[in-house]
Amino acid sequence: MAHSNAHPVVAVQGGPVAPTLLGQGPARIPTGGKIRAGIKVLTKKAASEPKAKAIYDQGVAAGQSFEQIERAITAARPDLKTPLVPRNVPWFTVRAQDFPNPEIAREILDAYGEDRGEGRRLYRFPVVFPSDYWRTVMPHELAAWGTHEKHYWSQYSADGRARHCMCHAPVPVDETGRRTIRLFGGRKTMIREDNGGLCEPEACREYQQRQCNLTGRFLFFIPGIRSISAFELHTNSFYAMNAAIQKFETVGFLRGGRISGFLDRQRTPFYLTKKLMEVAHIDEQGRAVRVPQWIIDLEAPVDVTALLRENEDTETALVQAHLATQVLQGSPAADRAESLPANAADVQATTVADATSAEEPPLCDGHPSFEQLMARVQAYGIVTERYQAYADRRWGRGWKINPRQDRERDATGLAGEDGMIRIAHFSDLHYGTKNLAEADRCFGAAIDRAIALGVEAAVLSGDATDHGLDLHAPAAERLVAQVRRLADHCPVLMLQGTFSHEPPGTLAIFRLLGGRHPVHVADRIEQVALTAQGEWLASTGWCFDAVPAGARALFTCIPTVNKAVVAATVGAVDAAQAVGEHLALLLRGYASTHRAARRQGLPTIGVSHGTVFGCVSEHGVPMAGFDHEFTTGALFGSEAQAFMLGHIHRHQAWEQESRAGRQCIAYPGSIGRFHYGEEGQKGFLLWEIDTDQARFTLESTPACRTVDIVFEGKPDLDALRTALAQQDIAGAFVRVRWTVADEDRHQVDRAAIERLLDGAAETKLEGRIVPVVRTRA
Repeated sequence: MAHSNAHPVVAVQGGPVAPTLLGQGPARIPTGGKIRAGIKVLTKKAASEPKAKAIYDQGVAAGQSFEQIERAITAARPDLKTPLVPRNVPWFTVRAQDFPNPEIAREILDAYGEDRGEGRRLYRFPVVFPSDYWRTVMPHELAAWGTHEKHYWSQYSADGRARHCMCHAPVPVDETGRRTIRLFGGRKTMIREDNGGLCEPEACREYQQRQCNLTGRFLFFIPGIRSISAFELHTNSFYAMNAAIQKFETVGFLRGGRISGFLDRQRTPFYLTKKLMEVAHIDEQGRAVRVPQWIIDLEAPVDVTALLRENEDTETALVQAHLATQVLQGSPAADRAESLPANAADVQATTVADATSAEEPPLCDGHPSFEQLMARVQAYGIVTERYQAYADRRWGRGWKINPRQDRERDATGLAGEDGMIRIAHFSDLHYGTKNLAEADRCFGAAIDRAIALGVEAAVLSGDATDHGLDLHAPAAERLVAQVRRLADHCPVLMLQGTFSHEPPGTLAIFRLLGGRHPVHVADRIEQVALTAQGEWLASTGWCFDAVPAGARALFTCIPTVNKAVVAATVGAVDAAQAVGEHLALLLRGYASTHRAARRQGLPTIGVSHGTVFGCVSEHGVPMAGFDHEFTTGALFGSEAQAFMLGHIHRHQAWEQESRAGRQCIAYPGSIGRFHYGEEGQKGFLLWEIDTDQARFTLESTPACRTVDIVFEGKPDLDALRTALAQQDIAGAFVRVRWTVADEDRHQVDRAAIERLLDGAAETKLEGRIVPVVRTRA
């Protein structure tokens, strides 16, 4: 029977800070099984006891963990405090008890086990890492463990400069001093008072007494073993972890920052094995001694010269990118290219370097005359009649009388003294019948804010609609009106999103809006230049042969890839992973164009719609799998200053310093809160991008507030009243959930709950019924 829960869990999403129930801790890769580096054997004293030996042999034969065996021996023979000790062996231990699904242990041994004379053991097995950051796939720390819990551990400060020694905070007590206060979310932590709170092994009592040691673990997937969670392999070996770091950094350098996924197009993985090494350590007398040890070894059996050849010249990268485009789009890019707008032919695709080398008349008193301005316009490859027509619309026909101040700046493409361009980045608007009120309120407020901030361009990175819309639908009318309002302020770039949300052709109508500035719809792989006149100039193929003259910024557009098209080329089985592999090749092919643009002083921006491996969903779930479109290494490898992404509804970002300068990848998240339980703040990103750096800020939108109230048993109305008294639900969207047995379902008073929730904008009651299973004797 389910029992009433007097303390329901209340989670609030939205409001000024958008708190979450479990805080804003870093996302961790979930694990679903453990492979051990060695075994444990009986001590000499325990081995002399027949009962202890029998329990050990039975436990090993049954596949029990060594912890279970040790507990059983200690229970039978209390005088044996520590009956087991570690034994260094050349194989890894795979036991059914170490996996939630015991069948996985058998699958691993069947697939990769070997018999070298001591039975079938796991000596060497392939692994694929789920992140491009070695600190994520090999977390490690100094830790001092007690019998049942960790007493002290190392942790770096937020700025990474100080390493602190952490411990659990004392359990608080009430005012009487006799009862402990019940804590939510586990025990609190604090900086240890000893040694000024710093972790200094040389001055640490626990470290010197060998109670505190280095501990770490590898997190990985095993090819051919189906699991949504990663596996882990613990190690305390400094030599193993230090050697692995060197391998990670070497492979990352050769692969443009990537260590995740397979190492090459032949699907070569890393391998974990063991190597017998002479390990030096200092004995109790302070002497250096060497002893043989089986050390975990990370292998990368890849042809390094092949990796070097792949990166040795630009021409190779361009050819591979061109072939990747054909696979991703189902046909040669040139055959699928859109025809350029008629007026785009007037803008000559000559390089800015050629334009700037043209002879220009001298300026008079630091300001150009009308003739000098027109000469400057011609020097940048712009048709003078076209520029005059643009200027007439921009400033009125009287501008020719005084062509000074900032008007030359529009011809040269310099928006400010520092060359920085300011862009508003919106994503995942999801206009539809159900979401119309939330989407329109938030998007409208975002446009107001973007206009007030004076953005020079706007990007919508996919999923503007929630589903296919008829033109007469209210959601379509509001979306068109809002985009037109945005286009009256600045040029707009709209990217094709997920086909289930934006069926092909949905965005075509936005090309015809007729605002003061054009709207470009990127529904194919292409590059688009934003010209100094505020026009969009698209490449005929997947990239420009030369950066267009008079460009203000260069955008690389990669809309949602149709995996069915890829499957038609590579086969359905390999399609999911092939998408990521070919996108990585495509992105690397764009690097040379981005470098050329930076040399000419242009900001470079990537825009796409898809999932980054290891990102976190709006419900706090890490996205780890082989079928995601991007890795951070592949995106950074394009050498674009900024990469604006859509699809994931939670704001998150990645940064790195590289030869391309300060690069940023970011999701703005959805414009509003469309589902209960969505974590994080909602809004759009205000980007400021230069030739060697990119930065952004999240601008909030008035997203709705959601409140989740969860009962583990039957809803307690008194507890619900108490929870509601502590939380203002006026105007909020409230969901109440409970779990009850089938026989108690009629005791839930839904009408009473709805009366208590009066004042909420919307209420949703969800009861989970646990069926009663009866069997006949």
